[in-house]
Amino acid sequence: GDSDGTESDTLDDVEQGLGLELELEWPNTQLDPDLFGLSICSLVRDFHLLSRKKGDPMNRYSRVCASLYLLIFCLVIQLFLLAEVKKFVSAKAVHDIRIAYDTFEHTMYGGHTTVVRTAPVIERRGIGGMWGPYFNESAFSELPTEEQAAACRIPLSRPFFFWVVLYIWSLVCIIEIRKTKDLFLSLVVNTETCQSMVNSL
Repeated sequence: GDSDGTESDTLDDVEQGLGLELELEWPNTQLDPDLFGLSICSLVRDFHLLSRKKGDPMNRYSRVCASLYLLIFCLVIQLFLLAEVKKFVSAKAVHDIRIAYDTFEHTMYGGHTTVVRTAPVIERRGIGGMWGPYFNESAFSELPTEEQAAACRIPLSRPFFFWVVLYIWSLVCIIEIRKTKDLFLSLVVNTETCQSMVNSL
């Protein structure tokens, strides 16, 4: 510990004596082999070569346009799939879960329920909750087998499994956000600007 402090003090003394200022360089990182990396590489490299008047300009412009078109097309497809999954997959799943849970609540509370929503399907909740006077745990056996299975397949009915999946998904999202932040810092914040794309590489 003392030797590290002595070395840093010595380096500072030498730096001050010579009138030097050490600058930290942002480490170079490789672009991901995906459409985003392709678009960044094409923009920088092709405009650099265009500025130096190397190669056929039409080929350079066409490659830039093609990479940007692929990137925009990919983003549009992702948004389209999200909208369609929400419309045709998750909407039906939520609808079925609401019906299954309404039947579960009505049976477990012996009909002592209050209506909390009527559209798009009726949703009833037991009066007093699980610790109230109307909740009957043994009434679960009165449900048909299909209704029991539907109630047990509700995601929040298995909280441990649900939270583990949500935790893993959250970690993946955090990793992607961190990669995006590092790429933004590397390309936008810490990259020196130049007057012409001739000096970009």
